[in-house]
Amino acid sequence: MKAKITPYLMFRGEAEEAMNYYIDAFGSGEIVRMNRYGDARSNVEWSIAEEDYDKLIHGEFIVGGQTIYCADSTGPGHGQHAEEHRVHLTIACGSEEEITRLYERLSGGGRVLMPLQLTFWQSKFAVVEDRFGIRWQLDLPQHPAS
Repeated sequence: MKAKITPYLMFRGEAEEAMNYYIDAFGSGEIVRMNRYGDARSNVEWSIAEEDYDKLIHGEFIVGGQTIYCADSTGPGHGQHAEEHRVHLTIACGSEEEITRLYERLSGGGRVLMPLQLTFWQSKFAVVEDRFGIRWQLDLPQHPAS
């Protein structure tokens, strides 16, 4: 298995503040990426409230050599149950076969929150909750992880 697992933290509108807080708390680190809902509004199938345009649809930062993803809880797969599911695990898959197998195995006995599909930011993506209530974001980047 070539998959790399990355923590995904969900916030209530303070993702950017949290990234800076963690970098400061650990004494070093960097913000790698910040994508806002407002920048994505023409590329998504769901409506985004104007007050959410400045919130993060996806953030990426590094502390202690560890990459951490984050987002503000709004939109499909984010807003519902955000209070009880603040940490997700993201798996960067290396192939179509791997993402399909993990999608089928992890959603078995659980539930699909976002079906496996092509998206505007990656080749394929899905969000599932396994039978233990853990949320997994399955990601097949346009250039598969090595």
